[in-house]
Amino acid sequence: MRRPWFSGIALLTACCMVTAQGPEKPATVFLSREVKRSIPSPNGKWALGVRAESGETPWLVLQAVGAEPRYTVQVWPINNSVYVLWEPDSQAFAFTDARFEDDYHLFVDHLSGYLESQVVDLTSLLESRSSRLVDKRCEILRWHAKPLTWVRNGLLLVGVDCDTAEKTKRSPSYVPVQGWLRSYIVDVQREKVTADLDEKTTRRRFGVDLRQEKW
Repeated sequence: MRRPWFSGIALLTACCMVTAQGPEKPATVFLSREVKRSIPSPNGKWALGVRAESGETPWLVLQAVGAEPRYTVQVWPINNSVYVLWEPDSQAFAFTDARFEDDYHLFVDHLSGYLESQVVDLTSLLESRSSRLVDKRCEILRWHAKPLTWVRNGLLLVGVDCDTAEKTKRSPSYVPVQGWLRSYIVDVQREKVTADLDEKTTRRRFGVDLRQEKW
């Protein structure tokens, strides 16, 4: 259950960069225990950050910018670090939590009302799509996911970097290991994958080089 609390920690203020064509698309940002910064929503009303008390589980937190007193909501307990990406209309944000070293979880938080939110776990949806690449004799050894960009409001491009291997009779030996880089377009409202893209198509359609991404 999400627990509200009053934060005395001042969050940094940031402004959206504006070009002649309008505001730039929100970028994916890395946050962790050590990287303490505030990520404002495109409309400037909200901010995301990580709160990490000594010896306690760190939380991804959401705050209303300019609100007095500073009312903050704990969104999700994280392992250590997350990638976060605001939706252009500021009505949702995606985040990837490295729950385990080789197993990432992808979530989308839909905002509704004053600091009210609904977190949806899209991990199993995406993992089931990745498993289609795997031969029945193989299994996934490493699965990393990351929100890359919002195609439009409600439609999210997600990148996946995973390793698969064939399991031999002499368990737990695996041969050989094969790496996969894919991207998926996800309708986050309907919780449905609408497109499955390879590296070349991802680069051509969205200008994203999956090999250059930090996983």
